[in-house]
Amino acid sequence: MISKITRFFEEGLWKIRLRELPPVKAYPVRYLRVSVLAFRRFVDDRCSQKASALTYYSLLSIVPVLAMVFGIAKGFGLQKLIEKQVMEVAQKANWQPEFVDRLLGFSNALLENAKGGLIAGVGVVLVFWTVISIMGHIEDFFNEIWEVKKPRTLRRKFSDYLSVMILAPILLVISGSASVLVATQIKGIVQKVSLLGVFAPVITFLLQVLPYASIWILLTGLYLLMPNTKVPPKSAVLAGVVTGTIYQIVQWLYIKFQIGVSSYGAIYGSFAALPLFLGWLQLNCMIVLLGAEIAVAHEHHETYGYHPDYSRISLSSKKLLALRVSHLLVKRFSKGEKPLTLAQISHTLEIPVRLVRSLLHDLIGAGLVTETVAERGHDIAFQPGRTVENITVKVAIDAYEQHGEGPAPLETSSTEEEGILTHLRRLS
Repeated sequence: MISKITRFFEEGLWKIRLRELPPVKAYPVRYLRVSVLAFRRFVDDRCSQKASALTYYSLLSIVPVLAMVFGIAKGFGLQKLIEKQVMEVAQKANWQPEFVDRLLGFSNALLENAKGGLIAGVGVVLVFWTVISIMGHIEDFFNEIWEVKKPRTLRRKFSDYLSVMILAPILLVISGSASVLVATQIKGIVQKVSLLGVFAPVITFLLQVLPYASIWILLTGLYLLMPNTKVPPKSAVLAGVVTGTIYQIVQWLYIKFQIGVSSYGAIYGSFAALPLFLGWLQLNCMIVLLGAEIAVAHEHHETYGYHPDYSRISLSSKKLLALRVSHLLVKRFSKGEKPLTLAQISHTLEIPVRLVRSLLHDLIGAGLVTETVAERGHDIAFQPGRTVENITVKVAIDAYEQHGEGPAPLETSSTEEEGILTHLRRLS
């Protein structure tokens, strides 16, 4: 029984053709695939280890990030409110308020030093460099999950990171304090104006949803902007809503039940807040990376079924698939048809997107394929990198095999090395 269930999740689930099913049956199969694929990739991509590294980087940047959040909150007149709310949460959850108070003091000191003079300039540079550094690490992890090998340019880093730096603190402020502020004002207005009392349940519901909505928007924007590839908005929204909800539930459970407070307090005493904070930070990083896996799984759950475990594909099979990709692009180009995007190549040849991305990376490096801009939108499309009349099967295979770095020097003499290479060329 267990073996049948295992075989179904490993093979049977991916052999189902969703296009041949009615929508009512395809819907549960689709999201079962997304769930299974997301958790499988979460393990295969070692996201727990990535979360540990991200926790370390986040810990180093916590004070500058708080300084930036408080700086933006101060512009809206919400700094004192946020500090008060953070201290109330720390006292309620028994998070060692003196530790939290000192952390807030460090961030305020850094913010105060950024007001004028040479030291202020160094402080501003430190704040921005730290925030950009942590976002750079997040982008690296996301690129690994999406298997993007081409890094973002410096100009795009500046523009995209600036958007996140402005958007993220505002949404965090909304999630952490705006609901309390608005709730207080609405309560007073409802008491004075009887007409609004009819809408009190609706207003209360909207205020309860507000923290969730702000986190949903923040995570959705993160999944759209941080990977150096075009992510479908539908996939990013799904991942943002799911992981944002998980994040809020974990927050509520963590504070409500004060997980680990008594045991850690008995061992660490006044330092108990540190391991608790690290555990909370590690869990949040895992949730964010899980959302990235959900977005990738939703984006590729159909094409993933063409070959569930392509990681063990043989070298000859990979070479054959590279020829199929090159042949498809050459044929379309010679007919004057539009160049294809990554997803279109995957659907046409029924090859997983992740494998197509790897093949295209090698073909571009070999000079057989080049990137271009699709006619609609800003999608990246692909077309032959050479004159189609000069691309034969032998030329394509030779270029594909010779792509990459040369062999490491052998311990044998140069004459013997040349003889080995000559013999291999004759065999090919």
